[in-house]
Amino acid sequence: MTPVCRSRATPRSFSSSAASRARAATTSPPRPGSPNARSGGFRTKESCVDPLFSASHRGFLEKLKRWPREATIEAHLRECFRLDAKTQQEIADEVLIVRLIAVMPEEPDLRSVWLMSCQETEDALIAIVADRLDRSVKDFDVRLCAATMVAAIRIVDETISVAAIRHKQTFTLEDVVEQMAKAIRAASTLPICDPVIPNVFGGRP
Repeated sequence: MTPVCRSRATPRSFSSSAASRARAATTSPPRPGSPNARSGGFRTKESCVDPLFSASHRGFLEKLKRWPREATIEAHLRECFRLDAKTQQEIADEVLIVRLIAVMPEEPDLRSVWLMSCQETEDALIAIVADRLDRSVKDFDVRLCAATMVAAIRIVDETISVAAIRHKQTFTLEDVVEQMAKAIRAASTLPICDPVIPNVFGGRP
C-alpha cells in the first residue's frame, strides 16, 4: 500500500482546479500575467497550499466529530483512513500533501502555512475533546489535551511523509493507525482514547 494511506481525507469542497494550481505553484513561481499572478488568483506557493492544508484538516476533524463514544482511537482511525471511501481526486490531493510536508525543511514559508493550519486544527479539536468528556471548552485540561494531541498528529504526519518521500519507505494502513494511535495515546493528557461512559452526573472523568 502506498504512503497515501496515512493522509487525512480531503473534502470534495477543495476543487481539482485549486489542487492543480497548488501543484503548479510548488514547482515554479507564477509568470507575470499568468492566472496565478492576476488579482484574485493564487500569488505564491504559500497561498496555493493554504486551502489544501485547511481542507485536509477540516476533513479529518469532521471524522473525529463522529468518533463513537464506545470506540477506541485505533478503531476510529481505521475508519478515518479507509482508502475505499475516497475519490481519486482526494487521494491525489493527499499524495500532494505528503510531498509538501517532505520538502518543508527547505521551505520555511510552506512550513509556516502548515503550522498555522495545525493551530486551527487545535482550536477545533478542543470542542471535540470537551464533547467526548462532557467538559467545557474553557477547561484548561481540555485545551491542554487538544494541544498535545495535535502536536502528536503533526509529528507523525511529518515523520511518515519524510520517510515515504525521502527514504522511499512504504506504510500499510495498519502501520499508520498503529503509529498515529500510539502517539495520540502518549500525548493525551485526558482519558479519551478508550470507550467513555456518558458523564450524566457532571463530575470530571
